[in-house]
Amino acid sequence: MITEAFLSKGIEFGSCVAGLCANAGMGFVVLLKNVRKWKRNLLMIAACYLIAVSVGMIVNLLGVAIPFTW
Repeated sequence: MITEAFLSKGIEFGSCVAGLCANAGMGFVVLLKNVRKWKRNLLMIAACYLIAVSVGMIVNLLGVAIPFTW
């Protein structure tokens, strides 16, 4: 979905990078299976989110883009 939105020019490249960085797939499911360490789990999810947002903002600010040739 993220790639489709990027290819149809619905989102910028930085947003695409941030979305792909934050997507942990089944990793969060495995992480959340351990309910005894819920504080650590929330910290890991928050850290993943903050890193992804930061990377996406940096990519947008630097103007990194992939030109479309087709």
